[in-house]
Amino acid sequence: RSFYALSADFHPQPDRTLNAGRWMLPVETTLEFVMGQMAIARTGSQPLKALSSAGQQAALKAFKWTKVSMFSAKELKQARLAFIDGHPELAEQPKELARAMKADGLYTDITELHVIVKQIGRLKGLAG
Repeated sequence: RSFYALSADFHPQPDRTLNAGRWMLPVETTLEFVMGQMAIARTGSQPLKALSSAGQQAALKAFKWTKVSMFSAKELKQARLAFIDGHPELAEQPKELARAMKADGLYTDITELHVIVKQIGRLKGLAG
């Protein structure tokens, strides 16, 4: 038999490695929570240390690499500013600019258009 004890949340980095991760325990009133705590006690506070090299590679392989995930925060900001500067024809059409930036992969698929439009306004303020 096997029991679900805990899971780990990793964020792949732009250099195609994993961050240290964080443990995600189930509800405290369950047997799984107790088992999860026991697993953490044996493996340590960083889930990455509990994975073998093969386990790390499997986790990285399962990740959907997008343009957004390949940039650091600073690089992504610069790429967005460059996109805005490279499309002056959309300067007065923030929704169309937002759609174009999303289509180009500068935002994730789940980012809502109004959020992008709001961020474009802030980015334009920085650029100007």
